[in-house]
Amino acid sequence: MACWNTEIRTNGTSIVVESGTRSGKYFGKFWVAKITGRDPKFGLKREFINSKEDAVLNSDGFYQIHRSTPYGTEEYFLQVTGTSSKVVEKEVVVSSYEAPTEEEKQQSINAEETAEIAKLDAEIEKLEDKAAKFPGTGYNPWAALAQKAREKKAQLLKT
Repeated sequence: MACWNTEIRTNGTSIVVESGTRSGKYFGKFWVAKITGRDPKFGLKREFINSKEDAVLNSDGFYQIHRSTPYGTEEYFLQVTGTSSKVVEKEVVVSSYEAPTEEEKQQSINAEETAEIAKLDAEIEKLEDKAAKFPGTGYNPWAALAQKAREKKAQLLKT
């Protein structure tokens, strides 16, 4: 399709996307993903389906093909129907899915915050264990780091 020779073809029962390169070897970062909906954080939900060099698109829907190299980036959106495909604009893909509701956006944010708080709790526990091994009246860097983590957790809990 472009100078990196990404190839889209049919094998009779599916669409096959091959990464192709100038030298015939893998070149640059290459991925193919089936678009499964909209995502409040990334815009589109993706299910990554490729190996290092190719992907088989064996169900109808929208797919994103991405290749980045030191020399540039290729990005395509394909609409697959049976054994035929056509390149479509990203806007066509986005408009095919409903936008996430405010509740879904909030749930996504809440899940991220909950995960961050859990990480901070584990970090605080480790730092407090290290700080306990170095008691004394002098400066304890582990205790200082634990305090910073507690402050960060408190900030997250306020929002």
